[in-house]
Amino acid sequence: MARVGGWIGGVAALVVAASAGIGPLAAAEERVAERVFLVRDKPGTPAQFRMLVLAGCSDEADGQCKGLAHYLEHLVLVGRNPEHKEIAIRFFPDASSNGTTSMRATTYIHTVPAREAGPKADLEQLFAFYAARLKDFSIREDEAARERNVVLQEHDWRVGSSPFRRFDRRLDRELMPDHPSGLWTIGTRESIQSLTLADAKAFHRNWYAVNNVYFLVKADIDAKDLKEIAERALAGLEAKRLPPRPVARQIELTLERKDYREADAQVERAGVIYKKLVRIEDGEAIEARAARAVLSSYLRSRLPGSPHQALVEVGKLASSTPFVGLDRVAPKTFMLRIGADVAPDVAPQALLAAIGGYVDAMAGSVPSPEQVDRLKRRIADGRANEDQDPAMVYNRLIGWLSNRNAYEEYASWPQRLADVSHADVARTAGLLAGPGRIVTGTMVPAGEDAGK
Repeated sequence: MARVGGWIGGVAALVVAASAGIGPLAAAEERVAERVFLVRDKPGTPAQFRMLVLAGCSDEADGQCKGLAHYLEHLVLVGRNPEHKEIAIRFFPDASSNGTTSMRATTYIHTVPAREAGPKADLEQLFAFYAARLKDFSIREDEAARERNVVLQEHDWRVGSSPFRRFDRRLDRELMPDHPSGLWTIGTRESIQSLTLADAKAFHRNWYAVNNVYFLVKADIDAKDLKEIAERALAGLEAKRLPPRPVARQIELTLERKDYREADAQVERAGVIYKKLVRIEDGEAIEARAARAVLSSYLRSRLPGSPHQALVEVGKLASSTPFVGLDRVAPKTFMLRIGADVAPDVAPQALLAAIGGYVDAMAGSVPSPEQVDRLKRRIADGRANEDQDPAMVYNRLIGWLSNRNAYEEYASWPQRLADVSHADVARTAGLLAGPGRIVTGTMVPAGEDAGK
């Protein structure tokens, strides 16, 4: 996450647990109907419910992330409809309710305490409410205006108060000036102020459809009972033809480099960030995704040859473990991002040059075959540990689906990772070291010369 003192980072299916007898040895998911998921949990645990809408800010009109998807998230939670006079966040006084919006998805989250009679009644209410919400929602203009102000306050808290976040947003836009991936989910102050209830209604009509959502439940409930609840609530909802997704269009990849610097009185310690866009033609294949996952694990590790070893332990240029991200931002287009806090008495450009040099040399300095095997074992062991905990299985499945990954590939993912070879990782590293578009940023305390 970004922070003021320094810079590390920035920000139709029913699956049910494998058996009623989940114990300490296993937690799993199982498909039982068209658009709902359950991970069976042990008795006495809170019930968790999510509606995951596969539409985020990247799906806004013309690919412009103005914050509309996030605004609609607020309106859905506080609006009403004829079937339910109470707003969603007040359904259960002893429960918690929230929502999140990303580039690709909007999620509505409810956690309800364990009941003596079980979670069935609570889940019936939640499914009925959100089934109605897929049809429509009602909210007065004054309530919608008030909620827009809430979103504006959230923007000021998340972005306006953090110089690193503001700078990071600028760099994203410079890197991807004509693509929704270069924008931020929450929008800008100006774009939020321009949002209207009519805009939100139009986005809802386009994307809130039974064929574009998943329901996910973690609870102590039988699969048969959950299936009956879901099918009864969702009966009669019709699939919609979804509009083309703006994020699905290609990014124009100009091979150039741009460097930016800013100074801010709120910054206590200098930080740098390096962002590079590259094209990987076979990057959509699940095999290529698995190789990137192994390489990402290496880049975030402290193994010999990793950015941490090169920049912190050996170079002593960064003061803490660098943040490393490797993400798909458009079809066949990927962003490598490395950010770090500058060590005391080190010139920011020395750290930035070292990061660039590291990336340029990646083709010849990938993890060894032994390190690749070690990373794969680490990933497999981590997944095995997750499989003991229903909450971790639940969150893993949510993460998979919210990134619009096909559920059919979910079960095969561990084997795909196991099949990754050293040559696969080396090839991916070589592509990241090849031609691309680079944008860098240096942020320093006010009055400090970033070029010293």
